[in-house]
Amino acid sequence: MIVSFHIFNDAVWCSLNNGMSHPTTISLTVRAVATPSQTLPGVSLRLKGQRQDHQFTRSMEEHRVTVCAELEEGAHTLFLHYLSSSAQQGSVEIVKMHIQGMPIGRPMYDGIYHAWDDPDTHQKGQLTMQRPGSWRYTIGVPTHTKHYGVGFA
Repeated sequence: MIVSFHIFNDAVWCSLNNGMSHPTTISLTVRAVATPSQTLPGVSLRLKGQRQDHQFTRSMEEHRVTVCAELEEGAHTLFLHYLSSSAQQGSVEIVKMHIQGMPIGRPMYDGIYHAWDDPDTHQKGQLTMQRPGSWRYTIGVPTHTKHYGVGFA
């Protein structure tokens, strides 16, 4: 059994690696953009049965949604969904992504967006969800070996 401590921006993570699962924390900073004639969207961030929802209250509001899950080694899919399928909603922009507290830049563009009203179209590299739909991103676990040294294990 290996116990490791990670420090970043005054936050401490304690990881217990028992060879079976890895505690994994993923955060997205998202922004709502809506005209006066549009309703404000809500979002849900999901990862292996864990989820966090947020309903925006004003246009240009930014919010950080975070999920934590115990993940086995391998690939897992992170999902960001609109909470409603109403076409009258504003858009959602993915502004930042953090894995284990570390910012992830360019790899965010590996995510894939598809609007629910056009499920056959998938847009890789699209960080603005202009219509209700889903954005997904594949997380490689353990993250410290799959995401540019994140985790410092």
